[in-house]
Amino acid sequence: MAATSPRATGALAASEPASEAPPALSVVVAASLPPRKHAEATKPAVTRKQQRALDLKTLHAANWAAPGVPQSHLTIGTLRTSTKTELTIAYTAGDKHGELLALLRGNMAALYAQSSWGWSDKKKLKELKHPLARFLVIRDGSGTLCGFVHYRFELEEGGEDDGELDRRVLYVYEIQIAPSFTRQGIGKRAMTLCEMIARCAQMSHVMLTVFDANKVAGEFYGTIGYALDTSSPQNYGEKVDYRILSKRL
Repeated sequence: MAATSPRATGALAASEPASEAPPALSVVVAASLPPRKHAEATKPAVTRKQQRALDLKTLHAANWAAPGVPQSHLTIGTLRTSTKTELTIAYTAGDKHGELLALLRGNMAALYAQSSWGWSDKKKLKELKHPLARFLVIRDGSGTLCGFVHYRFELEEGGEDDGELDRRVLYVYEIQIAPSFTRQGIGKRAMTLCEMIARCAQMSHVMLTVFDANKVAGEFYGTIGYALDTSSPQNYGEKVDYRILSKRL
């Protein structure tokens, strides 16, 4: 089963220390996705296609934030970097998509340009403004953008056509850290927070895509437990310049 459509690929300018303890983050959550029941093997209640459509609808409507508090107005909390700088993390990009795009362009445009995907401001801005896009936006006390994560709740195909349910995943489309804030543990903390969100929303995996040429990012993800996913094209003999990585929760 090969990947059907490559996602955006994020990067960290430098790998994060593997030995650093996870951050103490205070997050108020309420899981909103009821567990699915396996259909009976002899007479399924719904077809796999119908189940997938239902699951996608549920995922896209999911709001795991504090009940009664609009997710777009909720600050998730604070984190302290290895240099003891206190940063705030918000759920929303607000109207600052252009600011996020500028950071993404500065960090990644060259890698995209030399890849099979190419770079396009228009396409990247469209991804950031997608109605299903979710964000963690990290700023310092002065409001300076330190980094961001663009993620979505998605379904990835399960096993072969044997009735296995599709996987609910949190897919990290981008994780970008501003150059002046790298090597401070922010990337590792951001990924830890993504995993916390995924667990609260009853996802089975966190997934992402990384360019083969982005050695630093690839090594970083390896240190925090990410490995080649079964859906990555390399598993099917395809020659591509990226890898799909995942971590089971």
